[in-house]
Amino acid sequence: MTSIEELLKEEQTFSLSFDRSQPICFQEQFWKMIAYLDRHEIPWFNGERAGDHFMCQQFLGQQWDHDYQTVVLVFKPTERFLGWQYDEETDEWGISIQDVYGFSWNHLADEADYRFNEIEEFQDEFVDTSDLVALFGRNKDR
Repeated sequence: MTSIEELLKEEQTFSLSFDRSQPICFQEQFWKMIAYLDRHEIPWFNGERAGDHFMCQQFLGQQWDHDYQTVVLVFKPTERFLGWQYDEETDEWGISIQDVYGFSWNHLADEADYRFNEIEEFQDEFVDTSDLVALFGRNKDR
């Protein structure tokens, strides 16, 4: 398993892919990632918070308007010096993940550096998709 926190501290740019061949599984993975990024204050590359309704709907709408099998999100630095900042309280230099990275989707990429299932922090996230499954699942009475 790969740690996204380690990737954010070590990598300058990396990409993460989701398999879209199973729509409910894709939705679950997407919202797990959004929950994690929102909690850690990692924004979309335009500065909007990860869970911003418009950004998520735009992303999901664009994914379904095109026939992509794989969705690739790209994480990249948003400021110089990879986010090294001086903390006046501790009198030390340190990296602030929230200020370093933003993410955006990339429909031009065929492959990503990592797959969603390889990121250990996302495996601990829980998203209740029971309403979605009930809405689109089979009705046993039919």
